[in-house]
Amino acid sequence: MLFRGFWFCLNFIFAFLATFVAILIVQVTTGLKAGPSVLVIMPLVISSMIEGQVFGRRYHTRPSSHLCWVASLRMTAIVVLITVASLIPRLLMDQDGMARLSSIEPSGRASLILLLVTIAWGIMRYGYSIGLASELKWQHLPDKKRRFTPMNTRRQS
Repeated sequence: MLFRGFWFCLNFIFAFLATFVAILIVQVTTGLKAGPSVLVIMPLVISSMIEGQVFGRRYHTRPSSHLCWVASLRMTAIVVLITVASLIPRLLMDQDGMARLSSIEPSGRASLILLLVTIAWGIMRYGYSIGLASELKWQHLPDKKRRFTPMNTRRQS
């Protein structure tokens, strides 16, 4: 199991909401405005890092590069489904948004969507690798500095 689909969905949604709230707090307290890319990129990185850490914690090894790309592709597909499911009602209610979307040529729309999905795939792969590497690095620390996990409490026979 390269990643957990249901938990990834929840992690992504909660990371999105937490990033949104953090951006609002920063805007209200300091007056600084964060671009929309922060709201897009941070949940991708956070949720894929969590899945990389879970894989490292469970299997104590690094999967092949091919398997990392496969896992990140599956995570990207889930993110695309979540995004489409959240955008459809908004586009149906907002006539101006539909007009702007329909003004783009179909080939241009497809190219833009493909570019965005490819970028998201790369970001997911990067986040998965970072989470996996950080978990594996953490496991090689001396026993005193390890965090408590059920793996650390088993008897050595």
